[in-house]
Amino acid sequence: PGARITPLLLLPLVENAFKHGASEKRSDAWVSINIALKNNMLHCKIENSKEPGQSGNAQGIGLRNVRRQLELLYPDRHSLQVLDSGDTFVADLNIKL
Repeated sequence: PGARITPLLLLPLVENAFKHGASEKRSDAWVSINIALKNNMLHCKIENSKEPGQSGNAQGIGLRNVRRQLELLYPDRHSLQVLDSGDTFVADLNIKL
């Protein structure tokens, strides 16, 4: 048995990994997507490489829209952490379903 989440909720996170990360890196670009469901808790971690000094756009419109959807659809049942380090960008989402 699986669990359902709002359609296309994760798509902006995946798009950002490719658009702002891997597609702009000159060499050795990578994207890692891990999604797991355990005890009705959805864990989604999306990481991508980026050029050092390049902004991962943690305040971009895509992430703002995801945050707004999460607030409306999963109030007090989610966390979205965005980490922009030197050569890596990480979006770590947890939702209690």
